Amino acid sequence: MGLFGKIFGGPSVESLRQKADAQLEAGDTGGARLTLERLHDRLEPGPEREGVAARILACLDTLAEARVREAERLITQGDVEMAHEELDQALEVAGTEAVRERARRVRDRLDQDAARADAAVREVDDDTRWSYLQSTWDDAQADELDGYGDALREALFALHDGDVGEARTALDALLAEAEAPRYLWLEVARARLRPLGEGEEGIDRAGGRAALEEFLGSLADDEVGEPLLTARIELARLADHDDDFERAMTQLEAAVEAFADDYRAYFVMGQFLRRKGHAEEAVDVLESAARLMSDTDHQVLQELGLALDDADREEEAVERLEGVLAMYRARGMRDLPVPSAERLAVIYEARGQADKAADLWTTLANGSLKDRRAEFLEEAARLLTSLGHADDARRMLHRALAHLDSQDEDDAPALDLEEQRTSIEARLEELTGAAG
Repeated sequence: MGLFGKIFGGPSVESLRQKADAQLEAGDTGGARLTLERLHDRLEPGPEREGVAARILACLDTLAEARVREAERLITQGDVEMAHEELDQALEVAGTEAVRERARRVRDRLDQDAARADAAVREVDDDTRWSYLQSTWDDAQADELDGYGDALREALFALHDGDVGEARTALDALLAEAEAPRYLWLEVARARLRPLGEGEEGIDRAGGRAALEEFLGSLADDEVGEPLLTARIELARLADHDDDFERAMTQLEAAVEAFADDYRAYFVMGQFLRRKGHAEEAVDVLESAARLMSDTDHQVLQELGLALDDADREEEAVERLEGVLAMYRARGMRDLPVPSAERLAVIYEARGQADKAADLWTTLANGSLKDRRAEFLEEAARLLTSLGHADDARRMLHRALAHLDSQDEDDAPALDLEEQRTSIEARLEELTGAAG
C-alpha cells in the first residue's frame, strides 16, 4: 500500500489479517505483533478482538523467549552486560507472567553467577593480571617496561583498578629514577590523561601532552609501531580539545605518513575532518581508508556515508548508510548503529518517505540504547501521527512515558527527563484533542 493509502484510512481489516498471517509464517514475529495491534484497534469488542489480543500476547511471549535464549547464549560467552540487556528487554516485552517469571529466574541465576565471578576475579593472582598487561605490549615496549620490575607492575595495577592518583605518584617516582625512559612516558601519559574523579575532574592534559611528546622524541626515525599510532592520535585529540585545528592536523598527517598502509590512521583523520566541517576532504580520506581495509569495518563505512551526506552527495550517502544497516541485519543483530539509522531517518523524512523513517525510529527504540529510548519513541510517534496512525502514535508515546518513569536520575539528567516528559505529554494532548 502506498503513502496515500496509509494517510486516508489505512489498510483494511482483512488485509491486516492476511499481513499478520504472512508475517508469522515468515517468522517475522515483531512485525506480526505490530500488525496485530493495528488489527486489534480496528475491531469492535467481541470474540474476534479477544482472539487477536491473545495472538498479540503470544507474539510478545515469543519475542521475550527469543531474548531469554539470546541472554543464555551471551551468558555462555561471558557477555554479562549484554545478557542483562536482553533479560531486561524480555521482562519489558513479555505478554504473560509465566514468561516473565522465566526471564526473572535466568536473571537471578545471572546475578548469582556474577557475584561468584566477582569473587573469583578478586582472587585472580597478580601474575595472571600482569601477563595480560604484558600481552598488549610490542617487543620494544616489553624490553624496556619489564626492566622496571614490581614497581611498574603495582603502578599499572593501580591505574587499571581506578586508583589514578596512586598510579601517577608511582609512575612519577619511576620516571625520576629511570636512566633513559621511552615507553614509560606512554604509561605516564595514560595516567595523566585519566580523571581523578567524576567526569573530567583531575585530567592533566598539559602533563599528558608533554609525556606523549617526550615519548615521540625518544623514537628513532625508523621506529614505527602501535604505540606511535596511539601517541599521534592522542596528541591530535588533545589539540582538538584546545580548538587547535592546525596542530591536530599536523599529528594526523604524521600518523598517515607513518602508517600509510593502515586504514585506522585515515579513518581518524577523515572523522576529524568531517566533524570540523570539511566534508569533501573527509570523503577523500575516508575512501582511502575503505580501500585499505582487509576486513569490513562498519565504522569506516558509516563515517564515509555521513561525510557524503554532509558533502551534499545524498544518493551515495544513502547507498553507503543502507549498506551499513544491511550488514547488521544480515548478521541478525538487533541493535542498529545509531548514527547511520538516525541520518537515514532524517533523509527519508526529507524525501517524503515518512513511513520508512518511522520504521527506523521504531527499530532504534526497540534496541538496547536505553538513555535515548524515549526520544526515539517520540520521533516514531511524530511521524506515525503525520501518516494518520494516531493509535500507533499514542501507543508509542505511552511507552515513552513509561520508560521515563522507570529511569533513575543517574541514567539521565533530571531536567532532560522532565523536558522530554513535557514534550511527550503535549503530543498526547494534541492527539487526544484531535480524536475528540
